[in-house]
Amino acid sequence: MTYFLSFVFVLGILVFVHEFGHFIIAKWVGVRVHVFSIGFGPRLFGFRRGDTDYRISALPFGGYVRMAGDNPAEESTGEPDEFNAKSVPERMAILLAGPVMNLICAVLFFAFIYYVGIRQPAYMTEQTVISWVEAGSPADSLGLQPGDAIVAVDKTPVENWRDVLSAMAPVTGNHVALTVRRGDEERMVRFTFSDSMNIRDHGFWGAYPNWRYAVLAVNEGSPAEKAGLQVGDEFLEINGEPVHIWGAVQSTIEQNAGNPLAFTVLRDGERVTCTIIPKLEQEEENQVGRIGIASSETTVLVKSGLVESLQKGVRDNVAYAGMLFDYLGRVFSGKESGDQIGSVISIAVVAGDAAKIGWEAMLRLMGILSLQLGILNLLPIPVLDGGNLMILTIEGISGRPVSMKSRGIAQAVGLVILLGILVFALSNDISRHILN
Repeated sequence: MTYFLSFVFVLGILVFVHEFGHFIIAKWVGVRVHVFSIGFGPRLFGFRRGDTDYRISALPFGGYVRMAGDNPAEESTGEPDEFNAKSVPERMAILLAGPVMNLICAVLFFAFIYYVGIRQPAYMTEQTVISWVEAGSPADSLGLQPGDAIVAVDKTPVENWRDVLSAMAPVTGNHVALTVRRGDEERMVRFTFSDSMNIRDHGFWGAYPNWRYAVLAVNEGSPAEKAGLQVGDEFLEINGEPVHIWGAVQSTIEQNAGNPLAFTVLRDGERVTCTIIPKLEQEEENQVGRIGIASSETTVLVKSGLVESLQKGVRDNVAYAGMLFDYLGRVFSGKESGDQIGSVISIAVVAGDAAKIGWEAMLRLMGILSLQLGILNLLPIPVLDGGNLMILTIEGISGRPVSMKSRGIAQAVGLVILLGILVFALSNDISRHILN
């Protein structure tokens, strides 16, 4: 039920936004609107105000705005408030309004997330000072040391680790240049990888920030509880060795069942040491040490101002749009099979999963789907807004309406294309979510 309700909620909002765009511009230019419907099929409930029936319909897979004179199969009465009685620019504005509203809302969804604040790993907001260097790593081979500060990635200035990751996003090829400061001196180091390896696969190239980990939960009666470890304690050292990667902490605990370990943690700004003796437990085929805690990376709530939030919303949408066009390009060029294309089944599954995670995941999903809905509706396929815009463009250039016969053929071709895409998407979803 969670998946169905999440699907109806997400799609309902996105459809409302899209159809409201058509509706409000239609009313603004003086077109009479007969029906504003969220959903298709039989009317469930609604109300009538003026000339318009506002309704919720039975099938929650879309929506529509029915305007006077917008059906080419019906003969025009010549009334001035009919869709076809309006100028080409006015009709184009009505058609554009739906996708544009989706694109605007996509930006607003992301902007709201940044404005309210999102939790990020604490190191992301810290200065780009290297905390430790992994032995034998690319960073180690180039002589980087703890205390070195990264000041630029391919000549792009960076102030924190989030900037480093952002600067890495557009990097292509098999090398990247970092400007590193040590004391008062700066030098450039160049990381080069084999052609078969992606730069991003190397993370921080073995030069790591100050990753911080904290206690998320303590099991009742566990060695950790008996030693006084508390939720919120941030790990600093184990037996005097700094904590860098949680995997190393787990390994130390697993290999020291019955042996006392001195955990130094940060609690309310003070260093506290707890001596914990891991308990031997059976796990699958092995016996390992356990202290009875759950941990997580330390996070901080990062909020942005209104203007910055909008800028980030635009930035994220541009990035997601780029990924969408890149994927579609690979599909049409035969480089991708298109097996990631999904139907309403995928939307329901992803919406349900997002609802379980929380509001941020739900808003991010709605932003992505709103962006995709806006872009895909602008594709020049008859029956979609983009196809109808193409027909109006031809009318504007030629100076006369496209014939009823030509429009009918175009609509039929567009419907076949759309049905083909839907069948393909459904087959992907059946294979992915039902048969698998």
